[in-house]
Formats: sequence, structure tokens, C-alpha cells
Amino acid sequence: MISNVFPATIPSSPVFRHSSLVPPMSAPLQWLNIGALPRVTEFPFRVSTVGWVDRGDAHYHGRHEGGVEFCLRLRSDEPAATDRFDGKPWRTTYPHLLVQRPGVRHDYDAPAWRESFFFIYQPSMMPLLELAGVDFVAPVMRVSVSPRLRKVVDFVRDELFPRVSERGVADEIDSSCWFVLANLLAQKPVASRLNAPRARRPGVNAGDAVAQRLRAAEERMRLGFAQETNFEDLARAAGMSRRTFFRRWADVFRDTPQAHLREIRLLNAARGLVLDSRSVSEVAVSCGFPNPAYFAALFRRRFGVSPQRYRSEQLKILGWRDYHGPIV
Repeated sequence: MISNVFPATIPSSPVFRHSSLVPPMSAPLQWLNIGALPRVTEFPFRVSTVGWVDRGDAHYHGRHEGGVEFCLRLRSDEPAATDRFDGKPWRTTYPHLLVQRPGVRHDYDAPAWRESFFFIYQPSMMPLLELAGVDFVAPVMRVSVSPRLRKVVDFVRDELFPRVSERGVADEIDSSCWFVLANLLAQKPVASRLNAPRARRPGVNAGDAVAQRLRAAEERMRLGFAQETNFEDLARAAGMSRRTFFRRWADVFRDTPQAHLREIRLLNAARGLVLDSRSVSEVAVSCGFPNPAYFAALFRRRFGVSPQRYRSEQLKILGWRDYHGPIV
């Protein structure tokens, strides 16, 4: 049984009492807190809150703390929306996607009518979302909404919302929201998907031939992250010397090649700790960390807790595998 509340603005940390009532689909603002609902499958991207906005005169001024939110603003009576994220203004025409990570100050005033679809994941899902291609660098992105994508959004609103307490419907919402997000992420330019551009030298073009070769090398690194990586081979495949490869890499990616590879491995390890029943040491080795102690130190530095603690916390949050305690 799910509760539904209709305040003037969406709260930053919604916590609701359960109720059997489902609001009429004509309500201007509606959302469902489905995080505690049982799932039939172990699909990793479980939505905690999903909702719909069909209204005007909307305002928000506050720091986003409730989770990792994706808001697809579909259309409006205004040609563009103006938002401020941590004081930086963004003006974006419709339709567009907002990506809101925890801790960001968000301000907007929208007097005109607009229609939006949003879904929220637990903050602990950020590593899995990063691994899936969400970079959290730009908070807003122009998108196109195909007829198929629009049908999925309408299906969630019109067909799944009224049946949310039925067995398997929460799983359908999870997969539908992921379909929407994957479709939108696929529209992001390749350079944006890989990492935040550094562009230290004036005139660096992330779309030039050298940058394209570096992105191809990064893709090879990403696909073969579990194996020992030979940077000489990567540089040769990119048509560069090792020295040129490292120097030009800094023009396109935020981290050094070694740090970039380490981040890929750590994100895969975090995902493996949640989705894989093997021991922590086995997960570490499978992600390119043959030394368990070194892996544990790197993991704690990146995620703030030990691998064992991370696994137990995630499994407890997600309620998977009849959680009874840490799996080591």
C-alpha cells in the first residue's frame, strides 16, 4: 500500500505513511514512494520514488538531499526553463533532462504550466549509476522524446500508478524508468559520457581526430578493465607515443590514464559487491585488484567504508538475498 501526498512543492526528503489510496490521474502533482515495496526480480536499478508534474506556478529553493533524481521535463507553455544549480544559471529549451545529485542547491521559479516525469534512486545507488554512464557533471541536458519514449512514460502514469500495489508492478516501474534513462543517456555526446573534459590548453577540441582516438583507447580500457593494462599498447593503438598519449589524455579526460582505469575498476567492484555472491577477495581479483589489502584501502578511500561494510549496507538497503549480515 502506497501513500500519495500533494504539497505545493516537492520535498527534499519525502517520507510518507502508507495508505491504500491512489490519487486521480488528473492531479497536478503526484508521486509514489515505492522503495519499500517487495520486488519479484533482482533488477539492480530500483526506484525509490516516481512521480508526475502537470501544473503551473511551481517553485523550488533548497538543497537537494532526498536522493539521486532524474526529471524529464517534457513540455511547457514557456520555450525554456531557467534553473540555478549551486548559484550557476542554466537556461534550457524543452524537452530536457535534469540530473540532481544529493547536496546540490537548486533554485527555480516556473509560473507557466509544464509537464514533467521524475524518478529518484537512493543516494547509495550513485556508484552503480556512474558505472552505467551517468557522469553527474552537467545538471541539465537537452533531449528529444520519441513517440516510443513518450508511450513508456504515459504507460507508467496511466497503467502502472493505479496498480502499484500489485505483485510485479514495482518491477515494471523500475524497468520502465531505466528504459527512459538509458534512452536519454544514449543521446548524450560521447565526450560527455566518458568524463568531464579538462581542456587545459586553449583551442582543444574534444571532437577532433586526436580526441576521437583517445576516446577509442578509453573504450578499450573500459572493456578490458579486468586485465592488466599496457599503456604502451593503448598509446600505439591510438597512433601516439606513450609521452604524447599521456599529455593529450589530459586534454580530454579529468584524471590521468592510471586514475581513470582505477576508477573504472572500483566502480565495477562496487557493482560486483552488490550483484555478485562471490567473496570480497574474488570480486576484487575479477576487477583487476589481485592484492586484497590494497583493494580494501583504495575502496575505503573512494567510498568511505570497507568493501564488507559497503556490501552489507547495500544489501540491507535493497533487501536482496534474504539479507542476514555481511557476506565476506
